[in-house]
Amino acid sequence: MTEFPTLKIAMVGPRGVGKTSVLVSMYDELEEELADYGCNFVAENRTARMLNEQRRILTTTASGRKLRMNNKVGIKASTELREYDFSLNITGNKGATLNLQFVDMPGEWYLKSDSKMVDVLSQSRASLWVIDATALMEDDGDYNSSINEPKSIYNAFKMAFKDRDSGRHDIIMVLARAETYLQQDRNGNNRREELLQKLSHTYKDHIKRLRSQLKDNFDDLIDVCCVETMGNAYFSHFKDADTENPQAEFILDTKKGYAPNGCSRPLRAALLLTLAHALGIAKKGFSMKKIGYDGKHFARELRGTIMQAHRRREPWWETLLRMFGGVPLSDAIAEAICKMAERIKDDDYSEI
Repeated sequence: MTEFPTLKIAMVGPRGVGKTSVLVSMYDELEEELADYGCNFVAENRTARMLNEQRRILTTTASGRKLRMNNKVGIKASTELREYDFSLNITGNKGATLNLQFVDMPGEWYLKSDSKMVDVLSQSRASLWVIDATALMEDDGDYNSSINEPKSIYNAFKMAFKDRDSGRHDIIMVLARAETYLQQDRNGNNRREELLQKLSHTYKDHIKRLRSQLKDNFDDLIDVCCVETMGNAYFSHFKDADTENPQAEFILDTKKGYAPNGCSRPLRAALLLTLAHALGIAKKGFSMKKIGYDGKHFARELRGTIMQAHRRREPWWETLLRMFGGVPLSDAIAEAICKMAERIKDDDYSEI
């Protein structure tokens, strides 16, 4: 089996918004899903040890009755750079291995405009911009600036890509800890649309400036997905609200336990968007939301484009080599990604 250079994805967000928790839950969901497509999604030994320990913490935390987000309960916020390495290959050792690396940067790097942060972002093919949904939604969003620090994140992207010919870079905004707004009440209603409208209203100026200043690196649309990081944590109130360190308290559904949901959406988006742009089928206004309207049609288009390249005897993977920054895909892995597209529903993603 031939191995190729690594596709890097940056985990973006200040300390304590839930980046590591999203990553743990994302791996758990994708490992099972990709197995259905005949793929192995494998964590490197060091990464597996870190994920197992963090999963244990999440599972133990989810079995309690209350949760306070104060870095003393749950997964401790990262204070140093962490690299999580995975490989995606086909069962039976057929074709190439796609190596993936998620880079989780310390939140302090954004406040200090650290040069290492600029290097990570500019070298990454995509960014998962993780946002604490409760800070965005509750108490009129009074704590969004202090907890999610949108201005610092905007400045990080600006520094990383201004005056750089870094090629295309996909941003997927990930609304984490969103159980309170996604799960249905007794009448079958939820607050998903309210959450998405709040995001659009709060971040529209930052997104507008990103588009105008970095138009060579970004599309007109930025994809958004909501995830239930633990699956059983429901917002109650902010404690110490009058201090510089407000702490969100959650009520936990002990019967449900640790049950993350939707956490595979960020990586699915990064893979599909990259493949679509590499093959030239992503037109202006292309987004994951539009794939969700007819995932089977999108998959057929992908397969047709690959077949045309074969008939012309064109090594289409050379295009992917350029787009991924050195990571070509075998036909078998491309087919697995097509199958991922077929499962997407129209409410899995939104756009801003």
